Amino acid sequence: MTTHIHFISPKLIALMISFGVCAGNALAKDSQAGNPATAQPVSSATTETGAAVYLPPPPAGRVLADVYGEKGDGSASYALEDKTVVSFWRGETYEVAGKRFYTGFAYHAPKDDELPGPATGVGISQATYLKDDIQGKPAWTLFHAQPDVGTFGGYGKPDQPDRTRVAQRYVMRNGHLLLAIPTSRFADGVKSTGFAILSFDPAKNDLGDYKGWQYVGTVATGEDNGAACDDEGPMKCVVSKGALAFVAPKSGVMPTLQVTMQGKVVSGPGKTRTLDAKDTINHVYDSAARHYVPPLDR
Repeated sequence: MTTHIHFISPKLIALMISFGVCAGNALAKDSQAGNPATAQPVSSATTETGAAVYLPPPPAGRVLADVYGEKGDGSASYALEDKTVVSFWRGETYEVAGKRFYTGFAYHAPKDDELPGPATGVGISQATYLKDDIQGKPAWTLFHAQPDVGTFGGYGKPDQPDRTRVAQRYVMRNGHLLLAIPTSRFADGVKSTGFAILSFDPAKNDLGDYKGWQYVGTVATGEDNGAACDDEGPMKCVVSKGALAFVAPKSGVMPTLQVTMQGKVVSGPGKTRTLDAKDTINHVYDSAARHYVPPLDR
């Protein structure tokens, strides 16, 4: 057997090494870009080298302790000394007035109502934190805590945060923020979706009358009767969805909340109807009631 030895020129070896390094760098960049585990949320804080620093939100246990003044075991739900059960609900990070905030919303269920009805909601509370710089490191400092933001939900339970949709924001003429948090609730075999609407005043004062946040109602954005329907029976299966838009007011500061509907609804026994432009709902702010009307009817 004759062995053949092939010689490769030094120039060709250098070219191959160069190509391999470039390809490896490109592959590494593509791998990082496509791997969500290696990505970090963008933050305004940076290191000395200019790299972005991720600042995680305050944990649920801290939010509850700041709101209610009683430190639990660090969990997202615990009982206070008076037996009131307090629970973390949802957190939101946002920017307003050139500052970055995080608000953790919580709730407390009624203590004395053993058989809560559909109109029995839960009390909403909040702790808001301002992104600050402490000794060169980003940190959340408590901006304001408030145990009485409003009441929502039914049967002694809160509406559930809807993780399939994102929160929407609108900055009003007076600099206040309107936050629409997607929610859902289930009753009588029907899942209803909506947006819980809350307003935030970033201009904090020390006069003792500062509220910070106010719950101003929940608007409906659709229904799914899949758990109660029967296409062969009197209740047909239908699904409806609505898109929320903020319409700037001609006067005042509170925008109109416009919900454009699509899908189908039950129009009678064994009948359905397709939604169209005539089904668009405009929710306006009632300054006397401090709520948007018409309210969520389910």
